[in-house]
Amino acid sequence: TCEHRLYPKDLFPIFSWVFLGGKCRYCKEKISPRYLIVEAIVGVSGVLLYHFYTLPQAGLLFAVFCILLCITLIDADTMEIPDSLNVAIVLCGILAIFAFPEVSLLSRVIGIFAISVPLFLISLFIAGAFGFGDVKLMLGAGFLLGWQHELVGFFIALILGGIYGAALLIRKKKGGKDHFAFGPCLAVGIFAALLTGQELIDWYLALMHL
Repeated sequence: TCEHRLYPKDLFPIFSWVFLGGKCRYCKEKISPRYLIVEAIVGVSGVLLYHFYTLPQAGLLFAVFCILLCITLIDADTMEIPDSLNVAIVLCGILAIFAFPEVSLLSRVIGIFAISVPLFLISLFIAGAFGFGDVKLMLGAGFLLGWQHELVGFFIALILGGIYGAALLIRKKKGGKDHFAFGPCLAVGIFAALLTGQELIDWYLALMHL
């Protein structure tokens, strides 16, 4: 609001917001508590990931989490996913070759096309079905996860999207032909698949043999 330059004392995660009472130091305009919440989520996630995983996996997982969190918030606000964040996912995929060598390079290459190509074709024939940001996100996610885990992540996203869409219809905030940001659903699915993709696959295969 006041366009005053912020200094290091204004930028300590969590503490600056608390000590300033949720207001700008210079013009006293209120600062959204979303900043506090996001900073707390990032901090807690970092601690948990470094507790349950070792380097380099923990560092990569934390980087992916932060990128997906940015995608979630931006897409929810603007219905767009910045190309720079999709590029960041691709870069994480390159690092994942070394951090998660159990996923073959062939699986990662197939993953580039496994979901992104069908989404792209659907977008061409059904206007507004998926945004091209979603297509690009799944392209990078495919290389990050490998095609098997990418399918798991996309399936989770479809379930979440269906639940959210149904809730919007029930609350009459959207019509049947209206659109909502699907990026947050994809982000949750991608990270869930990154953490537990193989376990979910094993559970499903065991269930099929019951």
